[in-house]
Amino acid sequence: MAKSLEDTVPPEVFAAASYIRDWFPESAVFIGGVAINFHCMSLDGFADLTNYTHDLDIFISRSAFVDLVDLEVVIPNARLSKSQFTKFGIEVDVYVEGKSALAVDFNEIMPFSEKVHGFRAASLEHLLVLKGDAWRNRAGSDKGQKDEMDICLILLALARKGCRMELLSCLSPDVIAQLDRIFSMRNLIVLFSGNSHTASTAWKSGRPTISAIRNQFDGIPLPPIRP
Repeated sequence: MAKSLEDTVPPEVFAAASYIRDWFPESAVFIGGVAINFHCMSLDGFADLTNYTHDLDIFISRSAFVDLVDLEVVIPNARLSKSQFTKFGIEVDVYVEGKSALAVDFNEIMPFSEKVHGFRAASLEHLLVLKGDAWRNRAGSDKGQKDEMDICLILLALARKGCRMELLSCLSPDVIAQLDRIFSMRNLIVLFSGNSHTASTAWKSGRPTISAIRNQFDGIPLPPIRP
């Protein structure tokens, strides 16, 4: 049976996400793992690839953040340039317009965000930029490995939907140089639960998108796939 949206997150996470959606429908956008899940749930064949996520990340306007502080006990984390609050037992990381250290600012992300199943999610392209930055800081760790799985999933979704190169202008050159290594058969076999045939098909479908990104930003496309 295909997953429903509620199957990709615990009930408490879904409730917290719904709370944010209802209070800030046009002034907060979901980023991170839950946003990737939202996109995947809108694409045929992607629902079973989603990762079960246990927290939330949002990017919010400055004016809406003032309202959020009135509603919740929000704790600043100056070291990580974000704030946090807890809703229904779920930790929510809050990045504020003009005050975060994220690679893409709120005013760039919001116009290209999409309503997916009623939730406003950052575009797949901007999620790739943000997830790439997270991976750079965590490569080699367990979290870095999860980042690689998320990057593989985003690239497959972009291969399906099409990639707007203009939204990738902030993608780190370090990440661009490593995309073909991250989008590896080894990672894809893990993503597809050991199904090497499906992983091989996915690898072939995703490579043109990686090649186009590399060609756009560093002028070095990937070599063609041998028949």
